[in-house]
Amino acid sequence: IDFYIACKDGQNYLLQNDYSGGNHYIDVLCIGPGGDYGGFGSKVTVYEPGHLGDPSRILGYQESTANYAYLSQNQTALHFGLREFDTCDIRIVRTDGRVFNYTGVAADQVFVMDQAPPQTFSIAYISGDDQTAAPGQPLAEPFVVQIKNDSGDGVANVAVTFAPQNGGAMIEPQPVTTDADGFARSTFTLGGQDG
Repeated sequence: IDFYIACKDGQNYLLQNDYSGGNHYIDVLCIGPGGDYGGFGSKVTVYEPGHLGDPSRILGYQESTANYAYLSQNQTALHFGLREFDTCDIRIVRTDGRVFNYTGVAADQVFVMDQAPPQTFSIAYISGDDQTAAPGQPLAEPFVVQIKNDSGDGVANVAVTFAPQNGGAMIEPQPVTTDADGFARSTFTLGGQDG
């Protein structure tokens, strides 16, 4: 990335990056709810490919803003380094609360969010209810959910977090990743008290 710095009371500066290695980047241009260029206020998270939503695989996070300081102007597209990855997954949360997911986005380009249809997922409960066990012991069967796309097909490599609400814990580290058919499984261990 290159920087051009304009100074109000002095000379301007151009900082040119001559790096020629094999790493990649992505520039993400948000579009706001009213079609506003830049979509200021949108929050963008870029993930390693195949790990959308997995907090342990985040490559970068930024919020789209007009400027950070007096007499300054940001590049409207947000710049992210991707290291060695030539694709990435992107999640954009707009100011109207809508979430836009994109997977397998090619690197080394300016990605404009309204020029590609976002992927929307739904979650379906499959099994795991109506089990009993002694306090402090795991249930015999895991809880199972399936992540589906708009066509009803299972979606692989989506991070799913199973979060107990009233004590106990999941055995597997969270989040877990869906398999080739979109299924995610996690086994629950009961808390230490009867009830």
